[in-house]
Amino acid sequence: LEGVLNNPPTELYELAEVVANPAAGVREGLARLVADNDDSLVVLPEKIEHILSGARENVNLCKSTEVQEFFRNLFEFIAATSPVTVKLCGWDLYHAHLFAVPSSKDLGLLFHAREHPEEFTMSKTKIYPIGHNHAGGDLDPRMGTQYSIDDPQFPLRNYLWTLKS
Repeated sequence: LEGVLNNPPTELYELAEVVANPAAGVREGLARLVADNDDSLVVLPEKIEHILSGARENVNLCKSTEVQEFFRNLFEFIAATSPVTVKLCGWDLYHAHLFAVPSSKDLGLLFHAREHPEEFTMSKTKIYPIGHNHAGGDLDPRMGTQYSIDDPQFPLRNYLWTLKS
């Protein structure tokens, strides 16, 4: 993974430029990055669908396999170099949020690890035992979790990458 952070694909720089242009904006920038044809649609395996937020029926790949590989390498880099244990799985690190900073023509990814600790709940009033019917049964996103919010290292869960850093 040596050098993974030093060589972002040119498409990401192009996206930052487009997003910085008020006439184009984020939608046009993402349209250039994400494929929009039926061949690029990804059918999500049922076993991971329950841990995702947002639209599940319109998940597309990036047009560039280089961008896909770069993003994958970022996840692997975090898991390999984090000062605390990070696992690439549904209850730990499995997603990031893309954001733009148009004023500086920059992009970033905010990664969240320890996403589903023992105390995670969709209920506003009760934390059900892992695997309980009210927590999703076999689809409870905490299945297999090794983390608790009481762990001293729990706060070390966010990782930030920016194009210009």
